[in-house]
Amino acid sequence: RPYLIIHSGNLKVGITGVGEEINKAGLTFHNPYDRVNKITKILKEQEGCDLIICLSALNTNNKIFNNQGLAATSKYVDFIIGARGNKIQNGALILQNVSKQEVILSSSSYNGLILGKTTFGFNNDKVRNHFDHEYLIPGAPFKKNSMQAHKLYHELTSELV
Repeated sequence: RPYLIIHSGNLKVGITGVGEEINKAGLTFHNPYDRVNKITKILKEQEGCDLIICLSALNTNNKIFNNQGLAATSKYVDFIIGARGNKIQNGALILQNVSKQEVILSSSSYNGLILGKTTFGFNNDKVRNHFDHEYLIPGAPFKKNSMQAHKLYHELTSELV
């Protein structure tokens, strides 16, 4: 299957993913925007998922297929988790899909040195009513981890300017 469904409490979470074109004999590349819309329609309408996550390995510098374009052309994606290589994204981005609904985009930064932790809140009717985002450093002590990650983020961004 091109997706996975997990249950978290009373919520049903659908997960799918996309990647870049790989030029290798025997592989067929499909438009990731079209493919995500096809799979997430199944997750939403047939499987009844409350939250849909897309794991993305699209290159942010690609002018044809990238995470912001994926969000803008999607209909059912709620959250995109992207890999950004050595680029730094200032927190989670709140974008809009084709239906003018929120799509949250979070990316690992600086080759995984800084990760984002995103938490969604839902009301009793399974309607998303908030989200929180913070940076974390993998392997660092949990106490004050977010504060350390934000400090490192600011140090790295000041070096790039």
